[in-house]
Amino acid sequence: MRRIFLTLSLLLTMIATAACGGAAKPDAAKPGNTPAPATPAAPAAHWPRTFKTDLGDLTLPAAPKKIMAINLQAIDSLVALGVKPIGYAEPGGEPVNYLGKALEGIAKVGSHSKPSLESIAALQPDLIIIDSSQQKDLIPELQKIAPVLGIRSTSYQETMEQLKLVGDIVEKKAEAEKFAADFDGKIKAYIAKAGGKQGPKVQAIFGSEQKPGLWLGKSFVGSILSALNGQHAYSGPADPDYPDLVYTSLEKILESNPQVLLMMSTPGKELSKAFAANPAFKNTDAVKTNRVHEVDRQSWSRSRGPVAATQILDQAFPLLYPEAK
Repeated sequence: MRRIFLTLSLLLTMIATAACGGAAKPDAAKPGNTPAPATPAAPAAHWPRTFKTDLGDLTLPAAPKKIMAINLQAIDSLVALGVKPIGYAEPGGEPVNYLGKALEGIAKVGSHSKPSLESIAALQPDLIIIDSSQQKDLIPELQKIAPVLGIRSTSYQETMEQLKLVGDIVEKKAEAEKFAADFDGKIKAYIAKAGGKQGPKVQAIFGSEQKPGLWLGKSFVGSILSALNGQHAYSGPADPDYPDLVYTSLEKILESNPQVLLMMSTPGKELSKAFAANPAFKNTDAVKTNRVHEVDRQSWSRSRGPVAATQILDQAFPLLYPEAK
């Protein structure tokens, strides 16, 4: 009898233990206790990559993180993409004022015409961006330091395409494409605001009193004025070396009687004042109707960058269409 009792007691203990163990299993299966599946990582870009550029194929081992910009379009493009260069060269030794505070705290490495190779090398860039036309003589020495990308646009359309190239290289292609799309959208909005009508005859003048120059319709600023339906008053030949501009006499520039004059003067040397006594200047419709405007030389005449293009567009529209509301 005692043996039967002990056997029953042992059997009951085993059943109770099994029941406790079984009760734990449903809790482990509750959704709150189930580990979440790992989120798959976004696929990384396949590097090295090769890009088609003004200077030929450019192969980079990885996305550059330390970029040196020694021409104004390059500086502007990086700012548009929210990328800070590790160093930059100033245009003519002048501060890049139209970009505001975007370059504060960034090393300066000389001027566009005379960048310091020693300063550039000391910063150990992994990409150097230059003007593919005006700075091509620097390429052999710069390539000893880092890969070199050359860009130079002669229209806002080329500027946006080169922005997309830079965006692709720095892995900000979507941002570049959005910037370009927003710019095109802004043009359409301005044209609609002006009622789609043809704009006034306009000329964009740069240079000096002794050597005035004119940006033509095939130029960077000219392409923006054309996009706003501005009429280019000058119809003469371009410079034999530069199809986007011409240097000629003020009388020749003004003989087509422009209705709007945009003056891109050297700081402290306003062309509108220098030309004031010239009969050809005084007799234009632009002067008679008070439509002679001094604009920023750096952004309008020297940059060719996407930020500059946006500023020109926003500033040019009210100058061409002051009646538009």
